[in-house]
Amino acid sequence: MEPSINRISTATDSIQLRSQLMEVLVYLADLEGQVATLESIHDDLWSGKVVSSGTIYNCIAELRHAFSTSGSDTEYIETLPKKGYRLAAPIVSRPTQAAGDPEVCSIAILPLTNRGSDADMDYLCEGISEELLFGLSNVSSLRVFSAISLKDEKLDARVVGLRFGTQFVLSGSLQSTGKKIRAMFQLQSVADGELVWSGRFDQSLDNLLDLQNTVANQVMNALAPTLAGKSPESQLLKGSGTKNLDALNAFLLGKHALSRYTLRAFDEAIEYFERAVAIDPSFARAHYRLYLANYMKRRSFGIGQGCLEKARIAAENARKTGYAPAVPWVHIQRRLYRDTRLSSRELALEAIEHLSDKNSDWGSFAYEQLTWVLADAGLFHATLDFAGLMLASPDHNFEDSDADEEVPHYTAACGRFDEAIRLWSGLIQKDPARPLFKNERSILYSRTGQFDYAAKDIDALDSPRYKTLSRAFDAYYQGKLEDTKKCHQQLLELANVHPSYQLWTYCLVGDLEGGLAAYEKSVNADGRSYIDFGVVRAMSRGKLPMSIVTELEDHPKFLDLLAQEGINQDWQEELIDRLNDVSEITGVVVRYDKKADQ
Repeated sequence: MEPSINRISTATDSIQLRSQLMEVLVYLADLEGQVATLESIHDDLWSGKVVSSGTIYNCIAELRHAFSTSGSDTEYIETLPKKGYRLAAPIVSRPTQAAGDPEVCSIAILPLTNRGSDADMDYLCEGISEELLFGLSNVSSLRVFSAISLKDEKLDARVVGLRFGTQFVLSGSLQSTGKKIRAMFQLQSVADGELVWSGRFDQSLDNLLDLQNTVANQVMNALAPTLAGKSPESQLLKGSGTKNLDALNAFLLGKHALSRYTLRAFDEAIEYFERAVAIDPSFARAHYRLYLANYMKRRSFGIGQGCLEKARIAAENARKTGYAPAVPWVHIQRRLYRDTRLSSRELALEAIEHLSDKNSDWGSFAYEQLTWVLADAGLFHATLDFAGLMLASPDHNFEDSDADEEVPHYTAACGRFDEAIRLWSGLIQKDPARPLFKNERSILYSRTGQFDYAAKDIDALDSPRYKTLSRAFDAYYQGKLEDTKKCHQQLLELANVHPSYQLWTYCLVGDLEGGLAAYEKSVNADGRSYIDFGVVRAMSRGKLPMSIVTELEDHPKFLDLLAQEGINQDWQEELIDRLNDVSEITGVVVRYDKKADQ
């Protein structure tokens, strides 16, 4: 099993699991053949959560089904009547190691727990953890994973470590009293759960920078025996990027605001990042975040006078001050300047060239670029394969990626609606403040006839654009065409609505011409991303009935849009051949998607 990417493999096949199933499997494996009761599974994995015994039964059943569909006849999970479950066959955990460096040390960093009553300190708990992540990630012989998304799951350190495939887990807590803080940290070994190092720090908020440097260095000292024979003194720990506490505080507040992903939150984040760079013009990370905030505001909401130009200026300032993004600078350039964008074919050839070049510094970005290209071409099963490679890459960085939000769309485009629903549910659990996730899940609930669940998600939506779109789909799949038409008209009258939303409701009411006009606008409008064509194509296939998708994609205007991207059957065949030529590198064999009703 490979916990870091939620995958199990036998001699003949590999199966992707949802994260909850992997947690149960890792838990059973960690017991080394001992019996796990329903109570122990619940208490050790989901303490404090409302998880019924039925959920655990379903997890066990799904795990057994996963093993059976992987081509194995072995009974891996045994039921002991009135006792519980145990792993009846050996399973080997395969943490993902850095290529060519089997002795690399690895660590997962959890966010600090806010032990105080001041909710405003949440930003500092996340911020300190991310700053430690940033500093330690610059150590050449240390692989660092962010477990920030697990802040509310209260998992045992060994479960966290096994999920990410790391040797150690760093966790802690923070409590504030006025201008004083008490921070406590502990570093645990995943292999046996033993405490490797712990530290307690009582100091003033004015010494926040010193705290982060002290903790990072003490963690390095504790890890010294496993750092590939190198002493901590020989490692390079980069700081936060600024020596000004006010600039750092504004930066952390901006990051916290940006995570809420609303229009108001974007405005707050931009204000904080602008404050940070005004205080310290050499603060490269703040310039880069300022670029991201302006760009994403423009892309997500289509508004913001001058946002795109502000994003360009901030990106250039980040480059000038020495920022090294996790993606190639050319990707940022293509986002911001339409005249630098390449055709789908050119993007594919470029990515394949980087895959084949052992000296390329693109890393997982080559896989990510290929997911967009494959989605452009409508090869969604292969898109998922390459998305898996991207997510499994040790260098993948979600700061510059929408991968976690794109994968559920690609999954639904393949007709795997239940799995896509589970993926959206996982994102909701990690980030309940994002209305987009409930909007997407509600549409899939409606599509699969789970209207009661859809209604709960729709009721929880405050955003008019999300609520109206979800209602349109819910009405359509319940056969209420007049209500669908009303929602469509309401959506047309709303401001700041992404054209793709109108594309889908145009299609629902039978106006393909209007839908295709909205499609063209969604992929060609100023400020839209050059990756939007394939993502919107995947989203359309996941949301709309296959009969409408077929009619839409057979329309001459859609074929014209494909031609603009350089996509036709000849290119599909060439793309498949070229990717199969490098299958020894990727391990993926690309085939045509089956034409089947969903």
